[in-house]
This record gives sequence, structure tokens and C-alpha cells, in this order.
Amino acid sequence: MLRALREHFFSAEVNTLARGFMFMQLTHMPEVVADAMEWVLLTPEIQREMVDRHLDDVAKKHGVKNKE
Repeated sequence: MLRALREHFFSAEVNTLARGFMFMQLTHMPEVVADAMEWVLLTPEIQREMVDRHLDDVAKKHGVKNKE
């Protein structure tokens, strides 16, 4: 896992991911959450949707209106 992280992310991004893992509240059994996370990471369309939703949330928190 660490090798894969080093290949794709810088240290600040690894810290962000680590914080997410440290403070996450599991909504299902750990193996179900792990399977779902793998699916998101391996499916470009789902990964894009997740990032888009995150960016929409960040914009909303900062009071930025959607351009659409």
C-alpha cells in the first residue's frame, strides 16, 4: 500500500488520506467498506463522480455558486 501511495501521491496528500482513515466512521463492516473503496479507486467514472461531488461540497462551503 505504501509503495502504491508513493507512486501516486506526495507526502501532504498521503497525510490527508491517513487523516481520512484515522477519523472515518465505518458505515458497514470493514470488508464491505474496503471493497467499496477499491471499487471507487479502480473505476474512473465513479472516481470522477466522487471528486466532482467533493468539489461541489467545497464550493458550497465557501459560498461559490455553481456555474450551471
